[in-house]
Amino acid sequence: MDDWAKIRQLFSTGEHSKREIGRLVGVSRGTVDRALETDRLPKYQRPAATTS
Repeated sequence: MDDWAKIRQLFSTGEHSKREIGRLVGVSRGTVDRALETDRLPKYQRPAATTS
């Protein structure tokens, strides 16, 4: 969650490119894109377990 907030904060200043933000935070540029696409915090969802 902390990375998500840092990505959004760095991007909102307009001083850093997505590539640079990825390098600063230590994530890929794709992760930066996904963090900026949504307004909600990321949520881990596990598929439902099936019983046999």
